[in-house]
Amino acid sequence: MDDQLPNDSQAPSNETGKEMIGGEEEGKNRTATIILAILLVLALAVVAILLISNLNGNDSGSGEEIFQPTAAPEEPVNLPLEGTPWYLSGVAEGTSISLAFSGDSISGFSGCNNYSATYRSTRAGGSSNKISVDSISSGQAMCDEAIMNQEQAFFANLQTTSGYTISGNTLTLDTGGGSLTFGAPQATQ
Repeated sequence: MDDQLPNDSQAPSNETGKEMIGGEEEGKNRTATIILAILLVLALAVVAILLISNLNGNDSGSGEEIFQPTAAPEEPVNLPLEGTPWYLSGVAEGTSISLAFSGDSISGFSGCNNYSATYRSTRAGGSSNKISVDSISSGQAMCDEAIMNQEQAFFANLQTTSGYTISGNTLTLDTGGGSLTFGAPQATQ
């Protein structure tokens, strides 16, 4: 009879089929695990390269080094005494006091009048600059009392100047009444 079921020896065993299927699944799982491990190692390598590249300052990927060690800041270039327009700081609002050196003379505006005088200086470097100002002549215009007082105080201090220093765009005159601090306008480019 052809309708008979095969006996146990002819039928495939469920255990053998499961083993075959289980073996294939286990093999696929191992392959997937290996692929994931490789991808993880590659990802970690990329991250490490990026970190090392950024530590070296190279984020452009061009191989060109962009990180430059910073040098000590340069000392500001001191403006010259002569040829620089100097303006006194701390003057009354709405006024200005200027000072210009040329040859052996000084001149400027004192808030109300123009003035001039002769001066002598060692013009040495650093903080050892000696200077003396001779008698000051000025215009005779009359201004508000506060401005006239400011002008007279400036003349009195300027007349007793004994030394000066220049640091960048700042001129400081050492006078009998204290320091007079002048600034120079910033150069525009």
